[in-house]
Amino acid sequence: MSTCPVQVEILAAQDTICAGDCVALRADVNGCNAYTYSWNGGLPSVAGPISACPTVTTTYSVTVAEQGTGQTATASRTITVIDPQIIGAPTTICQSLNAFDLVATPPGGWWEGPGILDTLVGTLDPDTAGPGLHVITYTLPGGCAAELLLTVDSMDAGFDVAACPGTAPFAFSEFSPQGGAWSGPFTTPNGVFDPSIIGSYLVTYSAGNCSDVLTVNVDHVMANTGLDTVCQSTYPFDIPVYPFGGRWRGAGVVDSIYGTFDPDEAGGGDHVIRYVMQGCDTEFTIHVKPVDIGGDRSACPSMPAPYTLVPAAVPPGGTWTGDGIVDADLGTYDPVQAGDGWDQLLYFAPNGCVDTIGILVGYTTLTVDTLFFCASDEALLVDESSTGRTPWDGVWNGVSVTQDDEDDWYFDPGVSGVGAFILVYAANTCSDSLLVLVHPDGLDVDALTVCSAVDPFMIAEVPPGAMFTGEGVSATGVFDPAEVGEGEHVIYYEAPAGCSDSVVVNVLAYQEASIAGVQDTYCSNAIQVDVLLDPPGGVFTGLPTPSFSPSTLPDGAYTLIYTYGSGACMSADTMTFVDHPALTTTVTVGTPAICDGGGTTIAVVANGGPPQTPILFNWSDGLFPVSTQAVSPLVSTTYVVVTADGCSDPVVDSIPILVHPPYEPEYTFSAQQCWGEQGFALGTVAAAGDFRFTWGTTTPIVADSISLPAGSLVEVTVVNEDTGCEQDTLLRIPAWPPITSLFSSNPEVDCVPWEQREVTFIDLSNNAVAGYWLIDGDTLPYAPGLDPSYDHGVAGYYPIELVVWNEGGCRDSMRAEICIQDSEAIFLADVFSPNGDGNNDVFFARGNAIGEMELAIYDRWGMRVFTSAQPGMGWDGTANGSPCASGVYVVVLQATLLDGEVIERTHNVTLVR
Repeated sequence: MSTCPVQVEILAAQDTICAGDCVALRADVNGCNAYTYSWNGGLPSVAGPISACPTVTTTYSVTVAEQGTGQTATASRTITVIDPQIIGAPTTICQSLNAFDLVATPPGGWWEGPGILDTLVGTLDPDTAGPGLHVITYTLPGGCAAELLLTVDSMDAGFDVAACPGTAPFAFSEFSPQGGAWSGPFTTPNGVFDPSIIGSYLVTYSAGNCSDVLTVNVDHVMANTGLDTVCQSTYPFDIPVYPFGGRWRGAGVVDSIYGTFDPDEAGGGDHVIRYVMQGCDTEFTIHVKPVDIGGDRSACPSMPAPYTLVPAAVPPGGTWTGDGIVDADLGTYDPVQAGDGWDQLLYFAPNGCVDTIGILVGYTTLTVDTLFFCASDEALLVDESSTGRTPWDGVWNGVSVTQDDEDDWYFDPGVSGVGAFILVYAANTCSDSLLVLVHPDGLDVDALTVCSAVDPFMIAEVPPGAMFTGEGVSATGVFDPAEVGEGEHVIYYEAPAGCSDSVVVNVLAYQEASIAGVQDTYCSNAIQVDVLLDPPGGVFTGLPTPSFSPSTLPDGAYTLIYTYGSGACMSADTMTFVDHPALTTTVTVGTPAICDGGGTTIAVVANGGPPQTPILFNWSDGLFPVSTQAVSPLVSTTYVVVTADGCSDPVVDSIPILVHPPYEPEYTFSAQQCWGEQGFALGTVAAAGDFRFTWGTTTPIVADSISLPAGSLVEVTVVNEDTGCEQDTLLRIPAWPPITSLFSSNPEVDCVPWEQREVTFIDLSNNAVAGYWLIDGDTLPYAPGLDPSYDHGVAGYYPIELVVWNEGGCRDSMRAEICIQDSEAIFLADVFSPNGDGNNDVFFARGNAIGEMELAIYDRWGMRVFTSAQPGMGWDGTANGSPCASGVYVVVLQATLLDGEVIERTHNVTLVR
């Protein structure tokens, strides 16, 4: 188990990128040593950052291997590629085409570009876009976008036309493109219309593959030309007139097609408005009563208050109402009193008109904190759309911020130059700021040449936010020549505003000097070692030549040094090795020649080689790999041992062990006799050689034969006088099994109580097959295993004799005498046999006159195995439910007879199973 496990994680600035973008991947390893890297997807075998530019969602994985330990770890990371697509959109359309919806996938984005009426649905109006080549963009949350290059062919017949009937023909003039053809009622192909007859006519203009339609209304003017008086604050309105299609002229007209009139635009006073048709026109008179308190404005809660609203009200003399008004006559206002948000103020003029303004109360804020530019970008309108500024009526300050004639503010990166700038937006004494980063359009150099040994350096000093990608470069532009190695490497620069460039870095080869082909330890080996020096052409020191044999070197340590290159690209490698004395062995053998079945020892002592290095012994014949062996070969064998220390050349030793030929003595014996009768044994050896027989009697006898009683055991040693090999054998002189006549009586006491006068004689004879019993003059047949019983009938003594013989007719006998006592009040048996045959299975204390008793039985170790207080309850030969072993047990009895006599007895009973 490693105490320093290897862990790896793939780091990336983002897991989701747009199609065509790249992401920098880096393997972040937690471990202890140097590593090698293996990436999938064809990525280089370095830690990174590595520029990965997938076109589809891709899972990148890296396997890191720790040098020296071999530990590995693997990590993976999925880079999701977002690739929005605009589906089924035409590339060329007519300007006159009706509005239609564009379709893109995946959904959820928004549309931008000329002619887009609905940014979410994607409704495009070609007429609103106008003729020309337009870029339509579909953008998803996160910034990934797709573009559509759309050409709108010019086709506009112009606005509808009104004409008085009977007037002179007129030519259409508001159409485009030129060179088309007209068609329709009262219309010539070149676009001349004759309004001779009242009516409404559709006229078509065609050019190329496009066409458009307009309406010509021919009729007399019908309208109320004497219009009412209106207040200057009245909301713009359309002047009613028939027929539609004329053109409006005059002060306050804000739409010449629909006749929209804005009293505030016209100002106070009488105004004459003309409605011009083809061939005739009409005038309208409108009186506008003045009332004006200015436009909407903003206020900051922290500005000094209350203050008088400006500009002054026209006409003066009216009154003010609304949140924040402190004095209704003077028109003083306090934004704190009004509260945040929009406040509506009304001014009631003396002429009866009312004007309204809105005041937005709130602090000045910018929702955009950073703007990115390329140095060549056009000036940017810094308004609510680009900066999220609130309110709208503030003032910008900062480098390269200007205001045009229409009071719009612009930031121009071409004036500011490359760098980081702070823009401040102030309104009503409140302000907020944002950061402007202007990146260069390109890098100052197109190519660099460096040595691979130099330290990492910045490709270019640019404002923060730019991204560098490519082999060996970090996202911030730090390039590491050592990481990428020799060759040309393209480094890409890209700024958030879209400016980009690349530089080719030519890394000259830093060639690391290396020494290889040399081990760190030798043991005077008889080999040729060629020192591998790379790259060739350097300086080698430490040995006379880069080729040597350890067997010819003096023992000791050597340091090899190889230097290559010069200056910043100079490198050197050093290697040290030690040459130890060669391994030698000394072999000792206990006995080189052994007898059949014998053994010997073989010991190998190793010297030389690396100090404190384990020695390995590889033996033939399946022997264990240790230095000392105990062997017992069946035949003459040559043992081979290879001694090695992992460094020296192995030492091979051969050890022959001679095994003398085996021999087998043969013996002739006397005939089988009764045990103890005289017999003999005679030994011979059929093998060649001189053999000596030595019989292991009390006084050893050296002879081919020996005479001993039948049944005797004797050890004989047979020695081969030529080889010294010997064999030991234990022999028995042939005899019939020893015959023994043996019996015991039950009860087995000096004198049998009268109550037990029927005595059983237990046969204990050995090897008897036949015989007879002689009991008090009576002869009874003998059968092995049968125990006769005999009742003498009277007290006194009588003789017993058992005569038996074996299958060889060998005889033996035993005599004994039995004593019978007179009768007593209590009888205790000497023997009982609880074997379940119904005879003498239970031991009782028997007596007809027993009144009370205490009977206890003990085994040979004094443990009580049975007690009884009832004469009819005897011992069945068990203790605690388990059968007791055969043997002699002690009976202790205390009994009170019916006549009051107390009897105490101790008695032995034999349990026979």
